Amino acid sequence: MIICFPNSAIEADFNERARLERRYGRLIAERVGSRMQVLLAAEHLALVPTTPPIVLRIDPQAAQFSVALVKSNRLRFRATEGCTYNDGQIDLETVKKVEVLGVYEG
Repeated sequence: MIICFPNSAIEADFNERARLERRYGRLIAERVGSRMQVLLAAEHLALVPTTPPIVLRIDPQAAQFSVALVKSNRLRFRATEGCTYNDGQIDLETVKKVEVLGVYEG
């Protein structure tokens, strides 16, 4: 999967481990790194696990997704292109490029 970012500040945070640790702490930074590796390794979003510890969640109205980091934080991202719907549900096999929005509670 291709991963991009909405702006250079978020991209810098997620591409520099020290910045990510300063902003979110060591544990979340480690989890972000492992979740980003899962996303990079997947050909499309249907290959990202929906079971623990990854727990992919889908918001079809916003075409946004998230994966678990720690109990109260998730890595949120959205489809940027190629996202198609079948019967109101996102066809995850068509999502091959995502934009990381950041770390959120929820």
